[in-house]
Amino acid sequence: MDLRILIAGGGTGGHLFPGIAMAKEFEAKDPQNRVLFVGARRKIPHQILKQHGYNTREVESEAIVGKDLTHAVYAAYKVLKGLRQSFSILKDFSPHLVVGVGGYSSGPMVLAAHMLRIKTALHEQNVLPGLTNRILSRFVDKIFISFPESKNYFSGKRTILTGNPIRECLLKYQVLSHSKRGFTLLIIGGSQGAHQVNARFISCLPYLEDLKESLNIIHQTGERDFEYVSNAYRDLPFERKIFSFINDMAWAYGQSDLVIGRAGATTIAELTALGKPSILIPYPYASDNHQEMNARVLVKKGAAHMIRNCDLNEKRLADTIRMFYYHPQTLKIMANKAANLGRRNASKVIVEECYKLVNPKG
Repeated sequence: MDLRILIAGGGTGGHLFPGIAMAKEFEAKDPQNRVLFVGARRKIPHQILKQHGYNTREVESEAIVGKDLTHAVYAAYKVLKGLRQSFSILKDFSPHLVVGVGGYSSGPMVLAAHMLRIKTALHEQNVLPGLTNRILSRFVDKIFISFPESKNYFSGKRTILTGNPIRECLLKYQVLSHSKRGFTLLIIGGSQGAHQVNARFISCLPYLEDLKESLNIIHQTGERDFEYVSNAYRDLPFERKIFSFINDMAWAYGQSDLVIGRAGATTIAELTALGKPSILIPYPYASDNHQEMNARVLVKKGAAHMIRNCDLNEKRLADTIRMFYYHPQTLKIMANKAANLGRRNASKVIVEECYKLVNPKG
């Protein structure tokens, strides 16, 4: 059965990359399947999706919560406009299934699909579901979650623990021999970078200069910080590779002994699927503090180390890196515990469940 699948939401890599992983799995199951991505106007990253061969459409949408009354009224107007646009796109594409991958931009499309009696599903990437997914969960046919702890927020009968899909290319990464390349740190702040993580890491390096002969650095800065970080490294005696965005994350993970970054859902999924030890620095302004909740799940299982943003300083970060550098067995234990939490087949499970939803008789 050839399917037309519409994936709604996105705007950042955290929502987008799981959607791409699902899309690739739908295509692997049947090359005749067609996938369309729909996101909020000016938010959906057309270029990345185009590189993967996917068409995109836009709808108006806006976050309503946390705004003043004037903005809330304006946001409600945009949501209604987005609902009308969603009906038009659904009529044109005529999907068998609409999957919401989170964010307010998925709201109008999933709701419109429900009203037209098109099969719908949600995927929640974080421990604590976002407001949009909590609202939409009342209307959809199936809900896919990434953490067991999320079950408390959704109806049990329609909720399935699948994990968070990661890009297939990452599952093919190779770990290089530790003895041949020293100790490699991978610094990532999500697809858009993280200024405070970048700044604190650069500032901690003078405390680690005694390790300069064996410490290697791969640093994804984000586009906005690339020049700043590149300039900051000029007087530092470390072997480093600096990128605004790393396209080949399989290579980067394969090189790394320790990952330092935020605690977004996609980062968590990749670290656990690949069994990578990490220092997590949750973004403090994430809605409902969901990044810290994500990180705490790993910390509780011994699968990561967390430094809260308010506790982050150069000396503490340097001391933590040094501790792991001198205790490789601790890193190995952490890596194994991270791998025990990973769900490498998340995409396959989601696609199989979607097929059951669209064609319950098989």
